[in-house]
Amino acid sequence: MGAVAALAFGAWLGGVAPGSAGTLVIGAPATGQNFIPFGSVAGFPEYQQVYAKGDFSGTQTINDIEFYVYSGSGAPNTGVVTIKLSETSAPVNGLSTTLSANFGTNTETVFHGLLPPLAGGVLEIALSTPYTYNPASGNLLLDIVEATPYTGGPGFEFSSDPADPVFSRGFSGQTIPVANSSGLVTGFVVAPGPTPGAGLLGLAFLIVAGAMIKARAEKA
Repeated sequence: MGAVAALAFGAWLGGVAPGSAGTLVIGAPATGQNFIPFGSVAGFPEYQQVYAKGDFSGTQTINDIEFYVYSGSGAPNTGVVTIKLSETSAPVNGLSTTLSANFGTNTETVFHGLLPPLAGGVLEIALSTPYTYNPASGNLLLDIVEATPYTGGPGFEFSSDPADPVFSRGFSGQTIPVANSSGLVTGFVVAPGPTPGAGLLGLAFLIVAGAMIKARAEKA
């Protein structure tokens, strides 16, 4: 999909396929900004965003989640934040406004605490528990609960493309809860699992390399 970009991929190491670690950015380029949930949570204590399984090329281990400042200054929410990830059957543009109904299998709390400070216009949240996501099990659900009402901080990059949706969102706290076809541009710092057989190939490479080094030493 046009709104998905892969950035900053690393080199092969330890049996992991080439280009296996990097940041997958979903929703770029931004079409505007939004202050919910990090710049304003007054009246919106719980926020969810669902990402299409097609946004991901395969099983990924998510280590960090990133959000990008669009404009403004100040700190994001200064209270305790709890973040969960889940594999869900809820579709993009189809989140229930009963947010608890959107959770599916493999639901884990991946972060609980104070948000880190912004660095270079990026809110990078290192997960205390890395999350392994398998697109074959459903779409990816992000759930954010903030304990402290807050209004302040910057607006974050936001995107809405009903013709080609890669995510949608929902949030609670209003008289009428909201679910719509938009959301925050999100970066997932990911590392796929080892390619089948790659570990054996790596071991074979080390054995052959060792033999070559030994042979050269004997000739010397």
